[in-house]
Amino acid sequence: MEHMLASEKEPCFKNRIHQLKYDGSRAILSNLKGKTKLINRRGTDKISNYPEILTIQLPQETVLDGEVVHLSHPPFKCDFYKLLRRDLTQDKFMIKLLMKKIPATFVAFDILMFKGRDLRELPLRERLEILNKLSGNPEVFRICKSFENVEEIDKLIAKHNLEGKIIKKVDARYVGGRSDLWVKKKVKVKEWFRVVGYKSMRRPISALLLKSNEGIIKGYVNFTKPQMASAVTSTETGLTHLDHEKYPYKELDGSLKAYVESCPADIPFLREPILLELK
Repeated sequence: MEHMLASEKEPCFKNRIHQLKYDGSRAILSNLKGKTKLINRRGTDKISNYPEILTIQLPQETVLDGEVVHLSHPPFKCDFYKLLRRDLTQDKFMIKLLMKKIPATFVAFDILMFKGRDLRELPLRERLEILNKLSGNPEVFRICKSFENVEEIDKLIAKHNLEGKIIKKVDARYVGGRSDLWVKKKVKVKEWFRVVGYKSMRRPISALLLKSNEGIIKGYVNFTKPQMASAVTSTETGLTHLDHEKYPYKELDGSLKAYVESCPADIPFLREPILLELK
């Protein structure tokens, strides 16, 4: 089954359901023919990376859409960079070790099949009524709460400094691929950072290393490829993409400042900041 993906356009519909946007790895969890699979957006079964997901007792012939997350501060706050260690690890011993250090949770936000019945043609509201009847150990399985009151979810996002929300048409059926009936809304803030370093890769200046006024390394603005935006070492998590190891940062004195737009949920590391101004 192909994932239904949200657009970033303004919603073209009035009757809406709002769901929190969890910062994790999108996946379809299924229990078909007695076998549990966890299929990511690339079509790869990642269940071996997350053995704890196998403990979820899904009914036979049931398929859920959701997000694999590491809840650093339950029930909402996620750490995407720690989850990446789980997702990229191939060694069986390390998988068992990281399962204890970085536990994963599957957060379901839609149901595509229930006990052999294909639900994709049903309106979203009816699918959610069926989904909300499921239950399980909250350490490994949660159901994403849905809101019809926009003020309620916006207050929750602000209170917990979350990434944003997904706005969905109440009666939308589930269709694979990008759809204007699901709309992604990320929270964005604009602030100044000191530029304390830069990288020279494919260009004389290919990335800027940023530090907050409090002296905390916050990430970088990347000038090469968007997919490289998670490929710089974080001083907080210690994660480094191998492609960047041969390109060390060249230090700057911090007198240069960058005005950057980013998501406040990207703590402590900015993921895909947008550079607005240098001075």
